[in-house]
Amino acid sequence: MSVDMSAFTSLSQLHRQMKVPMLYRNETSAAVKLLNCVLFGISQCTIEMQFNGSRGNTTPYSGEMHAQMWAVTRDVLRTLKSMPDEAKSWWTPILYFWEPVQGYATHESEFSQLVFADATLSRFLIVEVRDRTICPCCDKPETILYDEYLRFSAQRLLNVITYLPLPNKPNSVRATYKTNENPVVPPAFYNFSSGTILSDSEAAIPKPSILHLTPQDLVPMFTPGDLVALDCTTLRKDEQVPSKEIRDLVCVKKGEEWTTRWSTANKVVGKADPMIRTLCLGCGKYDTANTRLRCTACRMVFYCSAECQRTHWPEHKHECMPKKKA
Repeated sequence: MSVDMSAFTSLSQLHRQMKVPMLYRNETSAAVKLLNCVLFGISQCTIEMQFNGSRGNTTPYSGEMHAQMWAVTRDVLRTLKSMPDEAKSWWTPILYFWEPVQGYATHESEFSQLVFADATLSRFLIVEVRDRTICPCCDKPETILYDEYLRFSAQRLLNVITYLPLPNKPNSVRATYKTNENPVVPPAFYNFSSGTILSDSEAAIPKPSILHLTPQDLVPMFTPGDLVALDCTTLRKDEQVPSKEIRDLVCVKKGEEWTTRWSTANKVVGKADPMIRTLCLGCGKYDTANTRLRCTACRMVFYCSAECQRTHWPEHKHECMPKKKA
């Protein structure tokens, strides 16, 4: 699946040069979207227009998947608004196909799906849309695989909201998924006082797991290179990077980088995780991420050759700025 980040790159470059806030209509970078929510208000950052037909099908999903995602979005919002304790929390869908920061994802498993946030930007919901619960080849439940995807997705979001300077400290991230056999988001998902509920793999048709993560459950998911990309994306030229204390919370120890990605943490089945196609900002061609050169300074952009990188440098150098140490 290809994602064209060239428009976002030019906008972020202008943002740094002018030193003024800009509203990016970018739904793939969780870091950018969350800071937009802070700067412009969460109501300005809803993804509903991408699904309700007012802009056509602007998502990367097929028609059927697009319809499923929109149905889940409406169902979750309808349920939250019907709850007396949550009706005034202004829950808003803010992400639908995202990675923590531009350039993070190299495999399909590193993109996640629907994210809802309350008005305080301290509570978050993740809902993934999956296919069959039972594998058609071996008749075994797919829930173990889906649970692993969900755990990585929830931890990535928890790491992002821990690292960014949001107005409130993180409270929780709740995550679940729906399948063809379980087409409705589990009612227990909306019980915010309950903890994690794992699926019963022994059941004939296991119900989806529900993960409940708090700051105490944080597992570092970022490498030093990921933090560089986050800083280059979210900080303007005169701003300092977050404190060492915050960085240490989300940064994995040296030698354990393989634990942060599903494709490398699962050595057997991880080999089947498809590589995504990335855009070379020099020539505009797409290819898989493993064939690309990455800018070693900001870690945000890809090139298919050293020549393309040299050609694009006059434009890229304006956004590839070193950040001040905290």
